[in-house]
Amino acid sequence: MIEYEALKQHRQVLIEIASRVGALPAGFYYFVTPAPRSIEDYRLPGLYHYLKAQKESGHTAHYYKWFHLRRPGRRTPSKSPGRGSTR
Repeated sequence: MIEYEALKQHRQVLIEIASRVGALPAGFYYFVTPAPRSIEDYRLPGLYHYLKAQKESGHTAHYYKWFHLRRPGRRTPSKSPGRGSTR
């Protein structure tokens, strides 16, 4: 949901920029797939459909190994020895 909110904010910023300078180059849409041709074409699906697509694509699968570890009484995985060490 955080990514979705970021996309909504990104879209709002682009709408504001486009309202002042006109058409935006394709680089402004570099992470939107498929890339829209204009700000008018930049639409987000509803949150339910966005989350469903993220799950079906496996985009969020790497998070699942961490969720169950955050329950009370569970330890979080420790860092590898030497990572972040100043010794």
